[in-house]
Amino acid sequence: MQTQLKDDLEICDWFSLQFDESTDISDTAQLAVMVRMVFSDFTVKEELLKVLPIKGRTKGEDIYNLFKSYATSISMPLHKLSAITTDGAPAMMGSANGFIALCKKNESFPNFMSYHCIIHQEALCVKVLSFQHVMNVVIKIINSIRAKPLQHRLFKALLEDVDDKQSDLIFHTEVQWLSKGKVLACFLSLIEEIKEFLKSTYQNFEQLEDSSRLMDLAFLANITDKLNILNLELQGKEKHVAQMTGSVKSFKAKLNLWMSHMKMKSLIHFPCMKKMVCDSDFNPAPFVIHIQTLLEQFEKRFQ
Repeated sequence: MQTQLKDDLEICDWFSLQFDESTDISDTAQLAVMVRMVFSDFTVKEELLKVLPIKGRTKGEDIYNLFKSYATSISMPLHKLSAITTDGAPAMMGSANGFIALCKKNESFPNFMSYHCIIHQEALCVKVLSFQHVMNVVIKIINSIRAKPLQHRLFKALLEDVDDKQSDLIFHTEVQWLSKGKVLACFLSLIEEIKEFLKSTYQNFEQLEDSSRLMDLAFLANITDKLNILNLELQGKEKHVAQMTGSVKSFKAKLNLWMSHMKMKSLIHFPCMKKMVCDSDFNPAPFVIHIQTLLEQFEKRFQ
């Protein structure tokens, strides 16, 4: 496979690279290098080119030296390089000693374009919706049920008795972008069973009886579900920049639509909130502000 990829790099007309650096369970930094090649007949091929372990520091200079050594070892035709996409970290995008800056200083690299990964920018936009007063309670309840084997078995037995479609609660994982939406959707679908179980085990969470907290929970579940749909639209092979920016522009238009409906107390786009309360019994102003803040983030990052 590596030989085939090397041959493809030799015969393609142009290629672009994408870099993603992450740390594995053994605390070793791994640099994943993805390649997209365009051939003379306009066919496109996307592959994982290499995963390079970084044993020491992960500064721009270290990443640059590691990649340069790998590119030299396979005789990579760098004169065909058209673009590099990264996650926007300082080590990658630093103006003086970042990976991109060092590549551009090297005469063996052509005048390529550099991009900040669109999916990563979408994930950063989501950070403005922290809602920690909601997530902290949800995570605490899930951990209290799932962390103790006896508690967990009793809860699963309760779900079997009520014949619920959901068989269990889901742990939250911060590093996975789709995790929050899935966890909240599962939690809301089981909220009555959770209340019943906590009551039977004499655990008191007043937040589950607070209507304003429940509305925040429902809003967060709905908006993260919509953000997850966008995230999935941006993923996958053979996606080009026009498709991806089109999805982002479409989402911004939807945010404007949802905001206008929210101002009129219409919850047609927020089914979880609609289940919590009647349209006339809540104050839409805080949720309008949250949607506006999210829209401003998208406008800023995708200008």
